[in-house]
Amino acid sequence: NKYDTEGNYVKKQAGESYRTGRLRPKNEWLKTSIPALITKEQFNLAQKRLLEVRRRYAGRTKHLYLLSGLVRCGRCNGLMIGRKQISRGKTYYIYYSFHFYLVLK
Repeated sequence: NKYDTEGNYVKKQAGESYRTGRLRPKNEWLKTSIPALITKEQFNLAQKRLLEVRRRYAGRTKHLYLLSGLVRCGRCNGLMIGRKQISRGKTYYIYYSFHFYLVLK
């Protein structure tokens, strides 16, 4: 109950403009405590292992993608990811994001 979003959904659906992020007065905020699911030690160990895995596999790809890290999605501006795809005996190298496919033969 920290942010006032009353009416935003209806305005968004109607195509009207609306303001996001309006803070309610502090006396209207609902405070709650949520117990931790894991200990700090478990969290820190998981973060350390994630970093090790990233370092181990960084730069190791099965195929070289010429545009890797350079092409961005026109819709979400996210980096495009390279993928090899075989269709009907032909090999295609595809750059994709969640919104867009770019096929290079």
